[in-house]
Amino acid sequence: MVRIGKRLDCMEEWSKRLMCKQVSHPVNYLGLPLGGKSNGVSFWKPLLVRIESRLASWKRKFLNKGGRLVLIKVVLSSIPTYYMSVFKVPVTIANKIESL
Repeated sequence: MVRIGKRLDCMEEWSKRLMCKQVSHPVNYLGLPLGGKSNGVSFWKPLLVRIESRLASWKRKFLNKGGRLVLIKVVLSSIPTYYMSVFKVPVTIANKIESL
């Protein structure tokens, strides 16, 4: 149970009634962090790590230029799109993604 704008004592009572635990912010929901500052670099760090890990695995494989281009257009463009559909990306993060 995540408390959003409710009193703490009320949430404690309801979590006991429903037999569930309380969690604090930020919380991941459907792969997106909720409750954090979306303009901070630490908020976007998981996205950058995910893109870097994908690129690292592709660098080890022997792909021609066309194969790499298809991977970048299809896979790498969809990863930040999911985040950007909910949050506005800061300019520094957009530049970092472009440089990767």
